[in-house]
Amino acid sequence: MINHILHIHQSFRLVIYITLLCTLCTSIVAQRDILSSDDELGIRRKDDLKGFDSLQIGKDPNVVDSTIFKYFTLQDISNLREFGDTTLDQNLSYSDPARDPSKPSANLGTVASASHPLLYTPSQVTGFHSGFHEYDTYNFTIDGFKYYKTNRAISDLYFSTIGNLQNLSLKTDFTRNFEDGIQLSINYQRFSNLGFYSSQRARTTNFGTGLWFQSPTDKYNLFFTFVSNVNTEEQNGGITTDTLFGTEFAEFRTAIPTNLTDANTRYQQRGIRFSNYYKLASPDSTNWNLQLQYDLEYDWNYWNYDDVLTNSSTDTLLYQKYLTDTRGARTYITDNNLSQTAYLHGIGPNGYQGKLGLQYDRHKISQANRDSTINDLSLKYNVSIPFVKSLQLYSKGSIGLGANAGSFDLDGYVNLKIEEWATLKGGANLFRRSIELIEDEFWINDVKIFDNDFSKPFGSKLYGTLNIPKLNTIISLKQTLENNPILWDFNALPYQLDEILSTTQLNAQIHLTWGGWHMDNYLQYQILSEDLIDLPNYMSTHKFYWDGDLFRKNMNLRIGVQTRLVPEYTAQRFIPVIGRFHEGVNPLQFYPDTDFFISFKVQSFRMFLQVQNITEFWSSDKEINYQVENHPQYDFTFRYGVRWVLFD
Repeated sequence: MINHILHIHQSFRLVIYITLLCTLCTSIVAQRDILSSDDELGIRRKDDLKGFDSLQIGKDPNVVDSTIFKYFTLQDISNLREFGDTTLDQNLSYSDPARDPSKPSANLGTVASASHPLLYTPSQVTGFHSGFHEYDTYNFTIDGFKYYKTNRAISDLYFSTIGNLQNLSLKTDFTRNFEDGIQLSINYQRFSNLGFYSSQRARTTNFGTGLWFQSPTDKYNLFFTFVSNVNTEEQNGGITTDTLFGTEFAEFRTAIPTNLTDANTRYQQRGIRFSNYYKLASPDSTNWNLQLQYDLEYDWNYWNYDDVLTNSSTDTLLYQKYLTDTRGARTYITDNNLSQTAYLHGIGPNGYQGKLGLQYDRHKISQANRDSTINDLSLKYNVSIPFVKSLQLYSKGSIGLGANAGSFDLDGYVNLKIEEWATLKGGANLFRRSIELIEDEFWINDVKIFDNDFSKPFGSKLYGTLNIPKLNTIISLKQTLENNPILWDFNALPYQLDEILSTTQLNAQIHLTWGGWHMDNYLQYQILSEDLIDLPNYMSTHKFYWDGDLFRKNMNLRIGVQTRLVPEYTAQRFIPVIGRFHEGVNPLQFYPDTDFFISFKVQSFRMFLQVQNITEFWSSDKEINYQVENHPQYDFTFRYGVRWVLFD
């Protein structure tokens, strides 16, 4: 604890200097505050965001600013969204995406480590997938790459650290227009953390760059996009004992023994895509406007695990059936995919929209020096039908026709606007998913661990969301039925449940205000019919803070606390050799994970100070915060960071 306090004192002096500097720089930065947010069920309108992690929407009312700043993704280039400028205390989500209260996850104790969602989410892949999902929380996708519609060059810079450059989070988005209809966009993100315990270093580097060419008549658009994700993590297998907490020996966490000391995971995904859009009819036509789309993409990915020596008793307990050789554990899997997609888009005169196309994927897979090729072919569609002004029907789907025949994912929903006070979204989803590679077979040291013959799980969902902007409340309900799901048992082996798994989930986001005082509440409740998946039934995150302006409204201040509450439940275990979370045995005690934060905003410059895990001050030395069995979370520590949006 003394070492933590000395470290905080040194870091705090630097933060004070930065605060004074940004206060003096108020006339330098362009005056613009732009904000939006996404939820799990779609894009929110500006009025939906009121009260949820927002200081204001749109421009500063005292400033005349002609900046246009919107973005879209390759998932749907016609869906323009307001640029999302996260707010002062929301910078925490940048520091660790696994702590996003709207999508809570559990990780191995450090930022960028393997994680899994705390809300049960079944896989719905309709083609080949390797099955490695433990770093999905952090990684970019080509479909999610951001292109911007802006009339100015813009840089969005973010940096935060726990005292030194060995524990940092860095994020940069940049866009600039050039002559001849060319735009450059760059998305960059890096999480690098040394950790508190031995062999706990984790690092994620995400990089994406895109060039967008638009013809003078907007008849032709070309997107060239490259995305790279590199996840590297030292695997310690968790601590061997918790009896040392509270002793002088455990003051330095690196002194606590861990199960592994020289094991590493590296997961690398890289992809490049050429996307072409060609309009067949004039936008001024009163008939249907047609557009052709052709995508050519190549992805090269690999997953590698290596443990140099596996001859101890802890190795036997951790690896179980995966221990095949005392000289180490090694596995290397590659997946190279050539993908081609062709769509025909149509936009009708009364708001009817749709697209229909085929996607061909040729996967070349290598595992234990055994090569195979899989040819997937999928029919894809997307339809939007307006019935009346306040009611819209949407449907999208993917149907396997090649090696993935029999797999499908069909979704349909309606949006209903109830006058001015609420919107209601309700829908249904039907799916039959493909079996992922590491569910089917797996090899270690050229030894086959298992070779399964599972049938494809079949499932359905019913869901609905009620959004009441005037009450700052969003409530969603989802019911999922999955027949013959594939689960992972205590021995970290996949098996197929010979019955139906039922899941009911109720989520609510409620924002309360009283003067300058605010309270943001994220509530999640779920019931699973089978006690075979170790997840909490209830969890919530609460932020209580004061928000106001200082120094003649030249600085905005936000100060408060945030706590995440998860009742006692049996947590999942993690086996690094296959990168899977699976059934555990030990219950985790209730631990109110609480942080104190203070945030400053001067025009487009932001800075935050955060004291993480202040619960440690009033808890006993033996009360340790866990999210995954045998993997303690951060102790009490101090984080600070800045964010600056620069124009031109």
